[in-house]
Amino acid sequence: TPVVKEAYAEMRVLTNIRNRDSNDQQVTVEAILISPDGHEIQNFRTREKKVPASGELEFDSWMTVRRPGLWDLENPVLYTLRTNVIVNGNVVDSNETSFGFRSFEFTANDGFFLNGKHIQIQGVNLHHDHGPLGAAFNTRAMERQIEIMKEMGCNAIRTSHNICAPEMVELCDKMGMLVFNEAFDKYDNKADITPETDFYEFGERIIKNFVLRDRNSPSVIIWSVGNEMGDIQGNSNYGLQRLAAMVGFVRKYDITRPVTMASDQNQNAHWRHFDYYDIHSYNYAQRWLPARTMEPSKSVVISESAST
Repeated sequence: TPVVKEAYAEMRVLTNIRNRDSNDQQVTVEAILISPDGHEIQNFRTREKKVPASGELEFDSWMTVRRPGLWDLENPVLYTLRTNVIVNGNVVDSNETSFGFRSFEFTANDGFFLNGKHIQIQGVNLHHDHGPLGAAFNTRAMERQIEIMKEMGCNAIRTSHNICAPEMVELCDKMGMLVFNEAFDKYDNKADITPETDFYEFGERIIKNFVLRDRNSPSVIIWSVGNEMGDIQGNSNYGLQRLAAMVGFVRKYDITRPVTMASDQNQNAHWRHFDYYDIHSYNYAQRWLPARTMEPSKSVVISESAST
């Protein structure tokens, strides 16, 4: 949704079709916009295109939506896009994607804005487990956690420090919570990266799956490629090269959100690792100060801080 205003919104639909058949197929893609109350309000059909046998093709279409309901923290309005794949007049595949219309901006000196309204981000770092309930995802347990957090004034969650369950992001979409979406806690054994791992193949595979899964979620406002990576902050073990690759993988699959890295070593800001990403993110105290002083044009997120 590259243009979102009260009067109208522009939405771009990119649909990747994979032909698993042994023959070429003539394919049409139909995109149907469904309102929050379940009514079909708009549709678009692409021109028929040939998708080669065992090949892939991307279909691109646009819609203009008048006076969309905007997703925000108090009223998280969600629309649905139904995508139909049509061959010889028959729907051979169908998929529904939930999404929302909203605009946001991080500004260097005035903070965060959602739909043009200033929002003070008040978040928590949330690990994936539910204490004695265990690590298997429990939808009601997470819903209850978010309800409690909203009651205490929380409006954001940082997924610390791994790719969370998809249901968690879906709940944030439905309940009106912002998501600081983080992929890794260090590039080492914690992430199943060993000396034998092809770092770049591994990184793109993980980041691609991560970003493609969550990029239509209106709650997600920032991507983080990792937490407290010492080799990057100190530029050892090809740290900056690895950082550039990870940030590049994110931007390859989504250009609509800023990218960051959660840092904790203020004394290593002279390596200017922040040149590779969009927003300063620092853990604890005022460790962000050297980086902010060196590059004041970037916003600062306090990504992790003690509450006592």
